[in-house]
Amino acid sequence: MPRRLSTKISISILGVLALALLSSGVALMAAWRLGQVMVKSVRDNLPSLQAADDLEVALLEQRGFVSSYILDHGNPRWIDELAKSKPRFDRCYATARKTALRPDEFLILDELLVEFARYDTKRNEVITLFDQGDEETARRVLLRDVLPLHKEADRLSKKFHAANVRFINEMADQASRQIRHDTWLVGACVLLTLCAGTALFWQFAQGVLRPLRQMLAEARGFSPDWPDNSSTEEDDLEAVGAHLRLLMSGVADARTTLERNRIELRNAEKLASVGKLAASVAHEIRNPLTSIKMWLFWIRGEVMARPDVDDAFGVVEDELSRLEAVVRNFLEFSRPPEARLAPCEVGPLLDATLQLMEHRFQERKVQLHQQAAAALPPMMADAHQIKQVLINLLDNALDACPAGGQIALSAVVESDVGGAAMVVIRVCDSGGGIPPEAAARIFEPFFSTKDRGTGLGLCIAASIMARHRGRLVLESSSASGTCFAVWTPVAAETGDDKAPVAMQNRELNQEAA
Repeated sequence: MPRRLSTKISISILGVLALALLSSGVALMAAWRLGQVMVKSVRDNLPSLQAADDLEVALLEQRGFVSSYILDHGNPRWIDELAKSKPRFDRCYATARKTALRPDEFLILDELLVEFARYDTKRNEVITLFDQGDEETARRVLLRDVLPLHKEADRLSKKFHAANVRFINEMADQASRQIRHDTWLVGACVLLTLCAGTALFWQFAQGVLRPLRQMLAEARGFSPDWPDNSSTEEDDLEAVGAHLRLLMSGVADARTTLERNRIELRNAEKLASVGKLAASVAHEIRNPLTSIKMWLFWIRGEVMARPDVDDAFGVVEDELSRLEAVVRNFLEFSRPPEARLAPCEVGPLLDATLQLMEHRFQERKVQLHQQAAAALPPMMADAHQIKQVLINLLDNALDACPAGGQIALSAVVESDVGGAAMVVIRVCDSGGGIPPEAAARIFEPFFSTKDRGTGLGLCIAASIMARHRGRLVLESSSASGTCFAVWTPVAAETGDDKAPVAMQNRELNQEAA
């Protein structure tokens, strides 16, 4: 007995609903399982990976103090810094041991503890020999024993880090396999749902829409006076069609937004990978730089005073200093220091910055015009980090200015968009300006218009200002010059601000002197 159209449509709708529920159930189960894997990874592995990173950094910080102590002719400040760094390594080691989960990690940590103890013993031996006056033996023990022991300890810390990364990758592979399995299952359910939906649509089109349209056409043909909008069914179909078009427009917009977010996420992942790689490379470069500087100091002392050789040594020292600056930029980009905000006077900060840059102005033969408003209020800032921002801007301005050019440095108080008082320090030069195609990218990391630039200076400066709740702005750039503005919040006016302001001023004066 043939079934009626309503029965066929009802069965098709129930089939589509059942397949949709099945697909949703499988998708929810897959999401739940993936969530469990992610939770386990975050709960069990990320703390251990973070501890491995901290342990590696703490071990890296141990290096260089003894070399600096010898090179600085026994300055006790380096011994004090060494004593301060040891508790950090102990804490990081204890955390790494607490978060370790697998036997191979404990074995690596045991080896690391033994190697660090040997390294610390030899390091103390070098200090003792140097304090006893046997400087030559101290240098020999440092180069022969201490540095290899540190390298071995550093290798073990990297091995511990690699063990954590390997386990996380194994879990990621397992999750990926599960996702592929669930994806195939959901895809099969979706395909069946599509087939059932197509059958339902065909039945609806053949059993409802076509007869309805034929009926409307026959009604219009039967009556010449048939009004255009008198059909209720036709009005409903137009409303459904308009609604479907609106839904399609929303889907297109969502797809565009999703694609844009996917591109931004991919760029962020690339940037994070580059930052991590930059930090790793910077660490690897920093280690041999210390040895090179120490050997250079020793060789220069052995050669004695020869003008031609001394000039060559000066060139080598300048290049080493430039390499150290590049390494420092990479490290500041990968792990920016915390801003110690305190009330800070603008005038002493500008004076200290210009004293540090005085030789550069003389070398480039560039005139400086300084102008600051009277009675500027203190700004809430980390004076050393703000000074770093200004030095970066002044360096860029000097590079852009030709000989005989001019740089204007000014400071005023202005209100931002929200009405808050801000100290605005402007650095304007008379150079050739920034090309329009580069102006939109100057704050991107690793983008530089200089042949020998790292592309991190302005990026780090902008990051520093963001941590200050201020901003670094390119206000104008043309063929007649470029102007940058540093916006920093004004400090609250309380009686407790006087002591921090005085302390900041003393530090700036001492550093400038």
